[in-house]
Amino acid sequence: EDEFNLDPDRVVAVSRGVGAPGGTGLPADHQGRADSTCTTCHRATAEATPRNVIVTRTADTMRDVVEVDRSGNIVRQLTGFNGPRDARPLSSNRWLVADAGGNRVIEVEPDTAAIIWGVSGITSPTSARALSNGNILIVENGIPPRVLEVPRSRTVAWSYTLDFLCVGTSCSGYPEDAARRADGNTVIAIADSTQGVIEVDPSG
Repeated sequence: EDEFNLDPDRVVAVSRGVGAPGGTGLPADHQGRADSTCTTCHRATAEATPRNVIVTRTADTMRDVVEVDRSGNIVRQLTGFNGPRDARPLSSNRWLVADAGGNRVIEVEPDTAAIIWGVSGITSPTSARALSNGNILIVENGIPPRVLEVPRSRTVAWSYTLDFLCVGTSCSGYPEDAARRADGNTVIAIADSTQGVIEVDPSG
């Protein structure tokens, strides 16, 4: 059974009202938008407030998670990531961040940058969602890739391995996101593959 640990030495820092590096806000092609069309942004995933969104950015000069208002201004910035791919607000006013480059998923208090909970040793996670039972649904892009349900104890409560995508160390596609349906089935979106979207039941 897999068991993951939180690396306490990995830190995150917070800035508020910072604009962006250089103080200019988001790039012009992202101004006022709530999607991920700007070239320096990886994903704009969810609303942090009724009008703001959380954006993960992974580029040579910026690897951060920012809260952006509808005018494209950055009102809050978390740094210290190696390649964030997904960030979502939790009901506790914390953010759940999949840091693919850091091989970890962490729950962060955005006002203080304190890491409240997390797991490390997960290969290139591209998505992390909180489930209604309190567990975290994580997309792991190892070889082969997997979708994991991880409780607070950092063990694995459920997993689905997408071994059909890989032959040896070569994979035709990778899961990008996953969501749990009300009936218990899990929907998985696969990028760079003709598989598209698949749905699996709890038995896999």
